[in-house]
Amino acid sequence: MAGFNHETNTYCPAPTVLDDFVRWPGTKVLAEAPKTATVWGGFIDRARTLGAEPVPVYTADAVPSGTITADTYATIRAELLTAIAAAEPFDAVALNLHGAAVVDGNDDPERDLCEAVRGLCGDRPLGAVFDLHGNLSQAMCDHLDVALGFRSYPHVDTRARGEECIDLLARRVRGEQRASIYLATTPMLLPSTDTNSGAGAAANRACERVEALPGVIDCTLMHGFPYADHELANVSVLCSAVDDFAARSGAEYVAKWMWVHRDNFVVTHRTPADAVAEAIARSQSADRPIVVNETDDNPGGGAPGDGTRLLRALIEAGLPDGTATFGFVWDPEVAAQAHAAGVGAVIDVALGGKHDGLHGEPIRASAEVLALSDGRWVLKAMGKGSRVNLRAMACLRIGGVDVVVSSRRQQTFDDGCFELHGIDVTTRRIIGLKSTKHFRAFFEPIAFSIVTSDGGGLTSERLDAFRRRRDRRRLWPLDDTAGQRTD
Repeated sequence: MAGFNHETNTYCPAPTVLDDFVRWPGTKVLAEAPKTATVWGGFIDRARTLGAEPVPVYTADAVPSGTITADTYATIRAELLTAIAAAEPFDAVALNLHGAAVVDGNDDPERDLCEAVRGLCGDRPLGAVFDLHGNLSQAMCDHLDVALGFRSYPHVDTRARGEECIDLLARRVRGEQRASIYLATTPMLLPSTDTNSGAGAAANRACERVEALPGVIDCTLMHGFPYADHELANVSVLCSAVDDFAARSGAEYVAKWMWVHRDNFVVTHRTPADAVAEAIARSQSADRPIVVNETDDNPGGGAPGDGTRLLRALIEAGLPDGTATFGFVWDPEVAAQAHAAGVGAVIDVALGGKHDGLHGEPIRASAEVLALSDGRWVLKAMGKGSRVNLRAMACLRIGGVDVVVSSRRQQTFDDGCFELHGIDVTTRRIIGLKSTKHFRAFFEPIAFSIVTSDGGGLTSERLDAFRRRRDRRRLWPLDDTAGQRTD
């Protein structure tokens, strides 16, 4: 078992280097991952249930960011392959991959990695689990016996998909025929789409209809990652079946369904000021919090997480103390400043807005230090059981808003960052946070309603704002003529 996870936003100006990756040896994976709601948890626990010995050997993971340097990928590739080779003898290999990595000079590093691992495996079964935001290629799939994508966004099925991968690999080890894997593509860039309701749920039901057909093993909609300027970025459908015809026809059915229903995936956008005004209006009759998510500054898609537009709008709304809270802003300098001053101190800060000029200017204000922490907690919903370490964190009161500040980048998954600083989110009228969909796994059940703010940052859902220089294809919704024949 080995892993390589990076979602590359090619519009990020800074490259991703080796120090940006957390590289764990297999012993650490084996100690940390069991029982967690992750692909790794599914891999390890399912193997043990089947009486197999799980042998994690290596993983390299980084928070989504810019293009990976060639030297960085070369190092990770060599370390991963060396670790697999050193694990001989083995019966099968399971890979935990993202599918949307981009390396300088290589738009499809997962294909390269799968091909290299196939060279080590020979005829032994090789399987992989991908994030549904992967930009996959048929050339990569051709190296695999098992290829599965997450079905849910928020990704609450990661453990289940890891378990299914191990089940299918075990069947191959026992002599079951190798599946045919087909990837159908559509000329679409999909705005962020959750799968709990609406168009996303309907698309998954289309996949379920295919899976009910004889011979079909799995059918998954791959939403793709639109913030990658290359020709693998699009919506695709991954289908596995007992023969080529079933795999291809199943994938193409769902791909055509997506194209026919594409207008159902259009999203509307609110500016930060409009989103805050809407949240305040809704809160007047709400008995639970209103959540405002800042989708365009989502570290989970490559944005810096230090944007200030939504926070500034909350502060300027003049809400009473204790009414609103915001979690969280990435600013290690301010976090260190708060720790040096101590709880109860009033400090002058220039908060956020340090990464680039795209996500707002720093908020310059006097701030009261309400609480300090080491930034450690355990996830409660998505990735349940996984440990988080954002290092030094602080809670500051700025203009009536209680603002959590972190020393590491990450999107907001649950209330851990608030709870760590003595904040019970259920008592607040308005909760601001930086995430696109993953926050819903925890916050949707406790929220009266959710309002999305889009200020036009690096993960904005306004896809027409991202100029595609390398990729010259006609893609919906950027081009109304997408999908039309040109011959």
